[in-house]
Amino acid sequence: MEGILIYGELTPEYKIRPVVKQLVTKACELKSKIWNQKIKVCIIGGRTNYEEIISELGAYGADEVIIVSDDRLKNYDKNYHPEVFFKIAQKYPSRIILTGATVQGKEIAAYTAAKFDTGLTADCTNLDIGENNLLLSTRPTFGGQLTADILCKTFPQMATVQENIFKEQMQEQENLNNVTEVKSTDNYL
Repeated sequence: MEGILIYGELTPEYKIRPVVKQLVTKACELKSKIWNQKIKVCIIGGRTNYEEIISELGAYGADEVIIVSDDRLKNYDKNYHPEVFFKIAQKYPSRIILTGATVQGKEIAAYTAAKFDTGLTADCTNLDIGENNLLLSTRPTFGGQLTADILCKTFPQMATVQENIFKEQMQEQENLNNVTEVKSTDNYL
């Protein structure tokens, strides 16, 4: 189990959501603390040209982009997208899985955590690496008046983060070295 897998949520106009760039930026910080793990971003959508999105993700620090494209996946469907993401997470086992705390992201994260029988920390305000190189997630409690640090001890370690909690920052050096395109989704749908 290696790397950090991020759900690459798209807008209806097929642009990458800002929270994804923010998560990739944060993942760059995390990976430097856990043996330079690879950052993988999984995009699920219809058949289209993803070159601009791939380039953008590389500029923010993604090492690998996994694209599952099929016209049946053009519009988000809670009956298909979570299962497709789970199957990708199985095929590309990762130490940490992150999603935006959007409607889609929360559905994807909850489904994936349940299928892996692992924990999930939702609506995090900070992510760090704690003792024994485990994901340390900070989230608000008691109506936001306090915060709790949660050390995830099951794998994969999972968290969701609201948009604009982290800054998005392009990296000095682009590390993108692998783009995997999954064209036949028969095994995924």
